[in-house]
Amino acid sequence: SPRASRSPSPSGMAKVHAYMREDTRGMMSRGTTLAAVDTFAPKDETVQQSAAEPSPRLRWVLTALLLVSALLLSMFMQSILVVWSILGSTVAFLVAFILPAAFWYSLVGPRTKAWRRHAAAALLGVTAVVAVACFVLTC
Repeated sequence: SPRASRSPSPSGMAKVHAYMREDTRGMMSRGTTLAAVDTFAPKDETVQQSAAEPSPRLRWVLTALLLVSALLLSMFMQSILVVWSILGSTVAFLVAFILPAAFWYSLVGPRTKAWRRHAAAALLGVTAVVAVACFVLTC
């Protein structure tokens, strides 16, 4: 079986590997390794920088900002019930209806019947409106 090369990139850049779909079926059961069909590195400098690990100083700053913002927000909240109400009114709809319908629409929708695509779009629209209404009523 062909083996993928394990040599690190010379410049330490993040790389994306492409594999043949036919080669990926049943690979775990046979214990073989995949051979990359193609490899490319993003040319955009922003993408290269975002792929790198954050420095320890950046981690400290981001952690401090998150903690300070949580502290300031908690000082102005009347009750934790407000937070739970807002989270419940938005996240419940997001997890239960909006995200599954959006993922199905993007993954399966293009290859299915039109009425199913329209039903998924209607579900997305109705639940988005209801989620916004619940959010407004909570605040």
